[in-house]
Amino acid sequence: MISFNFKYYFLISLNMKVIINSVADIRKEPKFESERISQLVYGEKVDILKKLDEYILIKSEDGVEGYVKSANIDDGDERFYKLNDRYRNKFGVFSFGSYFSEEDVKDFKIPKKFLSILDKKFDYVKLSKKFIGTPYLWGGTSDFGFDCSGFVQRLFKFSNNMIIPRNSVEQMNFTKNVNGFSNAKKGDLVFLRDT
Repeated sequence: MISFNFKYYFLISLNMKVIINSVADIRKEPKFESERISQLVYGEKVDILKKLDEYILIKSEDGVEGYVKSANIDDGDERFYKLNDRYRNKFGVFSFGSYFSEEDVKDFKIPKKFLSILDKKFDYVKLSKKFIGTPYLWGGTSDFGFDCSGFVQRLFKFSNNMIIPRNSVEQMNFTKNVNGFSNAKKGDLVFLRDT
């Protein structure tokens, strides 16, 4: 049984950019046929490591390095809001957990009922239930499709502003052990080891 003892990761760089499309895949190699290793949603920050032609090598806030199509990245204003639910309008479809500046909210005409301020906290166990039925997607971190660790990561980032590692092995190693189920608390994660 694992309990949380999370640290926060922060990226501070002059090469900081943001995702400007609803969802951007992070690829292992700079080509579409390459494995999707993660995703980023609108407004998430990335650090530019190297610019190629069609792709950019990035490092995400959680430390994942990979390739994102250059059309998905640009400059962006400071983010003040996070999206409570998927939102669709004539400008596009924005995934749960997307991040918006004041200008974005005005330009995309997003009603305030869909937004929360960044530091608002949520019960991640309760929040998780709204995603019952969401499709599985290898490398997915959005409500268009999650993988298991991407789901946990998105919930913790949205609910408590915690940036935790991307994959389950790293998540397990990032936590502390709890002695038995009797000492577990609501929301603790259970990791299964290979036998």
